[in-house]
Amino acid sequence: MSKQRLLVISDHYPPDIIGGAELSLHEIMRALPREEWTCKVLTLNCAVQNNGQSYVLDGVEVHCFASRMHSAPRGKPGRLINRLRPMSDGFRKVSVRLYLELVNLLIGDRFQYRSRSIDHGKRSSDFNDEIEAFIRDYSPHFIHADSKNSILLLSQLDVGESRKIALVRDNRFNCSHPEHHMLVESSQCRTCTLECVGEAHPIERIALRSDMQQTTRRRRRALQTMDTVATTSLFLSEQLKPLLLGERPYIVSNPHPNEKEYERLTRGVELDRHLMVLFAGNLRLAKGPHILAQSFAAISDAVPGVRFVFAGRGPLEQTIIKMAAKANLSQAIELTGFLDRQEMFQRLAQASVVVAPNVGPEPFGRLPLECGIARKPIIASAIGGYQETIIHGQTGLLVPPNEPDALAMAVIQLLNDTDRRAEMGQAAYRHIRKLFAPEEIAKNLMSVWEGEAV
Repeated sequence: MSKQRLLVISDHYPPDIIGGAELSLHEIMRALPREEWTCKVLTLNCAVQNNGQSYVLDGVEVHCFASRMHSAPRGKPGRLINRLRPMSDGFRKVSVRLYLELVNLLIGDRFQYRSRSIDHGKRSSDFNDEIEAFIRDYSPHFIHADSKNSILLLSQLDVGESRKIALVRDNRFNCSHPEHHMLVESSQCRTCTLECVGEAHPIERIALRSDMQQTTRRRRRALQTMDTVATTSLFLSEQLKPLLLGERPYIVSNPHPNEKEYERLTRGVELDRHLMVLFAGNLRLAKGPHILAQSFAAISDAVPGVRFVFAGRGPLEQTIIKMAAKANLSQAIELTGFLDRQEMFQRLAQASVVVAPNVGPEPFGRLPLECGIARKPIIASAIGGYQETIIHGQTGLLVPPNEPDALAMAVIQLLNDTDRRAEMGQAAYRHIRKLFAPEEIAKNLMSVWEGEAV
């Protein structure tokens, strides 16, 4: 029996990791039955000097293509862009686009601006030709586009008879705002009505609204070119319905991390000698590190000697440091900066409790899966994908978003109850192993590729 040939196109791929999506994809690729499938991964955002190179990671064959975007042209518009560079990124991007739209209206096709985002322009024809040549040589039965830019690219390609599948993993696809934060004045978006446009400077609003509407139309057209669309959670499924004109995508959850790898990387690591609250993630508004910081005093008063570790980096680092100093707890916090996979696993092994106080929704949320493998209870905001991976009161606790007092109460409750922490950790381990095993997730995705999913 001949093997099925699969090509996966991904924005990034390990060891080039910017988030949980690449890790989840790699776990699935490792779990595919090699006797039935021949698989190749094509990653788009490698360094230019690595263009055309390939490597093998855990038996997965990966090919690197350095994406090349059209840049803004030179001349008067180009000089304007340079003058705007000192401005904030969001204002500069929209101001440049507004200016260039006006230029286009005045001088038509003699000038055309193409953004560096694939949403607002096409990749070079040479780049598309390279990808199509690779596809013709390999002749895959199925092409799986993983994440936003890969889906948009696949929608532009001539792939012959290959079946095209899009897997939408995060908010970057359904949220057309340049920051993809799914927030309006620190509150979660539900159905997009472009309310976030009202937060922009008045000069920006017209251009931003037009830009977001065009982005939504482009993404809807991109999904319409696919044979099948899937996503990772019920939350994302609901968010995507407007782009799919009411149709529901298939749901294929993310897999849990490799358990043997976790055990190997944390061998010999013990619990922190102090009770330790771990925040793991980017230190930006949507992730809610400031909500934990607002809970410093209440938690420390109730649990003397507790430590707070922020495993990640981001724009709120100085805010957290200042809030700790204001609470006279500078010695009780640690900001680790970026951690590699081994260091993050080791911090998980040392933690007493893990918190995810998001104010913006996680599309799926890989952290509860990592906590389950580490046998750690997690306290998370009751929004987005966390509501699908955490069983409240059994594998962790769910608290209202944007409520530091509720977060503090939940953290204090678990820190003061060693037995309950252990019971929740074991329950989380059993739950994650049962529902999110890589082999089972791979089977579900194979049925989507083959058009057999129900």
